[in-house]
Amino acid sequence: MLRLRLVLPSGKSLEEPTIKLLEEADFPVHRNLREQEVTIRDPLISKTLIAHPRHIPDLVRKGFYDAGICGLDCVLEAGVDIEVVAELPYSRTTSGSVEVVLFCSVDNPIQNAADIKPGSAILSEYPKCTREYFERLGIPVEVRESRGTTEAQIPEDYPYGVCVSETGLSLAVNRQKVIGVLFRSSTTLIANRESMADPDKGEAIHMLGLLLKGTLEARERVLLKMNVPALKKEDVLGILPALKEPTISELVGGGYFAIEAVVFRKGVNSLIYQLLKEGAEDVIQLSISKVIRSW
Repeated sequence: MLRLRLVLPSGKSLEEPTIKLLEEADFPVHRNLREQEVTIRDPLISKTLIAHPRHIPDLVRKGFYDAGICGLDCVLEAGVDIEVVAELPYSRTTSGSVEVVLFCSVDNPIQNAADIKPGSAILSEYPKCTREYFERLGIPVEVRESRGTTEAQIPEDYPYGVCVSETGLSLAVNRQKVIGVLFRSSTTLIANRESMADPDKGEAIHMLGLLLKGTLEARERVLLKMNVPALKKEDVLGILPALKEPTISELVGGGYFAIEAVVFRKGVNSLIYQLLKEGAEDVIQLSISKVIRSW
């Protein structure tokens, strides 16, 4: 298996959670904060760079790196020919996707994008995607590129804006309302098409995607182990969820069964309560680091 050249995103939204994810996936990251090149001591990775997320799709497309991690929004805005390998739903504040939205002041009577007058000015952090959005609507508009803090410039400088919204809090604080969603975006693992076509590199990139996705899924699950009296086994199994089927082993003597299952972390305390009420004993909750379902 060939070693990969990997580019990671900089910035407050993705840099820290990406490094945290890699370390949870057993890819230890060593970085000098004054340098952009970092070291990941793993046989799968040969070279790693931290770069601005907007630059990553083009670095991967040109083959400087075999794979990269960035938001799907960066890929769509760049409009480059790369392969999206895996969706990795995480960011600094969410564990899911975010939205790229069209918005205006709450005082603006406009309620949806289709009502915007032709020739209106749009301040956008995604000018390419914004032009395409209004082309699909058949509304000619003037798109101006924004470098950030777009919410603060609406409506004083521009009547409409386009930005990424993780929670909607910043829009609400600035008295803005959403009148259209351009697309949903999440963090993604992307790859150079030639690298993916290479049998060894393609396999390595696929493996990297499985390990990262498996680590994210493991965050949401725990392993429960318990002993259950034989007479209570069916009652316990009736309320015990699992990825497929619980693992059941009869204990020496025949009076008890050892049962274990991977379950969602959310609601696990209530589940343990129910299991105990149904006769489970010696319940142990264990953390898991990866859930890899199949190749």
